[in-house]
Amino acid sequence: MPDESISDVEPSTESEPSPTLSPPHVTHPRVVKIHLGRPCRVKSVILTGLSRTKSDYLTDRVKGVLDLSNYQELLEGIAEKRDELSNMGIFKKVDVVLDRGSGLEDILVKFNVIERNITAKVGVEVGDNAATGTMSLSLPNLWGRGEKLSVQCAAPNPGSDRSRDYKFSLQKPYSGGAVENLEISLGRTDYQLEHYNSSNLSHRAEASCALNSFIGRHILSLDCDWRQFTPRYTRTSLHLREHAGHSLKSAIRHTLFVDSRDNTKVISPGVYLSTTQEYSGLIPDSSKYLKAEIQSEANMPLFAGIILSITGRTGYLHSLRDTTHPLDRFLLGGPTTLRGFNLWGLSPRDRDCSLGANTYWAGGAHLFSPLPFWSDGLGQYFKLHAFATVGNLFNIKRDTSIREVSDGFRLSVGLGFLWKISYIRLEVNWCQVLLSSRRDSFNPGLQFGVGMDFL
Repeated sequence: MPDESISDVEPSTESEPSPTLSPPHVTHPRVVKIHLGRPCRVKSVILTGLSRTKSDYLTDRVKGVLDLSNYQELLEGIAEKRDELSNMGIFKKVDVVLDRGSGLEDILVKFNVIERNITAKVGVEVGDNAATGTMSLSLPNLWGRGEKLSVQCAAPNPGSDRSRDYKFSLQKPYSGGAVENLEISLGRTDYQLEHYNSSNLSHRAEASCALNSFIGRHILSLDCDWRQFTPRYTRTSLHLREHAGHSLKSAIRHTLFVDSRDNTKVISPGVYLSTTQEYSGLIPDSSKYLKAEIQSEANMPLFAGIILSITGRTGYLHSLRDTTHPLDRFLLGGPTTLRGFNLWGLSPRDRDCSLGANTYWAGGAHLFSPLPFWSDGLGQYFKLHAFATVGNLFNIKRDTSIREVSDGFRLSVGLGFLWKISYIRLEVNWCQVLLSSRRDSFNPGLQFGVGMDFL
């Protein structure tokens, strides 16, 4: 059989795997022993089941199979490519069939795929004595090269003070180069900011680009946000009320992610680091500032499955005008940062409202232990948790000393239980606040936390 390049294979609607030839009297699958080091030669790679997907879009992703030279490499390589195709989000199912070629060592690799069609999800969110209906619509592989169009909507029940929220986004993935993904999005969101006793109606347009380098993963984004900040009560702090009304934010942002953790879906050994730099003020009369933030995490195995985790983060906001908008400031406290404090409960505060600040630092020490008698399978997603968190939130000035940065820090400790799967983490902790400020809002005892980003 002549060599066949993958780029020459035409898309086929065939989705059934090739039949296996067996003698008529054989009623059970035959077991064939293959030495993993035995040499083999992949003669061709065939993709079937393609309808909207362009075959050239998949060529670079699977052509590496042609370079495999023995059965061990072949089995590992096709498993990796199968997972890669499955994770692209455009196929519901990916199967692999191996067949023999004309030669003794010749192998034919066949990927049978089933493409995803349009998907819709409908749900209800209940909170604050009101129900909100949610709907999302997704059209994957829009033009045959991995593009994805998404629409998300949220509609409150009649009589609710919330407005309709929506978001449109279009994503375009790339392969074989530094650029990984491009995304453009438009949206409107109504935030109820309980810590400010206010609300914010945001109309936002954003364009972002994801890139890979030898350092890590980069996200470059450009966004324009038209905001309407509305204090809801007369008891809202005057420091917040003076910012009521419309404001514009036009910013360019760069974020770098470096992640060497063994498995991001569970608590695992490794190091994580992210840095963010942001400049706002591209459009005249918009918020104007420079902002930088660093987050880090180092996980080290100890013994008996116990992992020690050291976390830290810090941020600084430098205003290029006389003041900063409350929506641009840093906040600290709550079940995902300094446990034992209420959400964004660290002072500066006024009239039971958080005011935010231009500088913060925080750190944590955590011990994660597997559950007794259940550390495998689903048990790997559950951990016992002991922690100590420390941090401070303040407004730094030119004459601020190092001593002032460390004075007045807060400290909390506790024990608990966590569940982490994929990027979602749930914690149930008993917390005790050891050091706090007079104006802080804290709630020691049992505390629940759910989110994607934890200190």
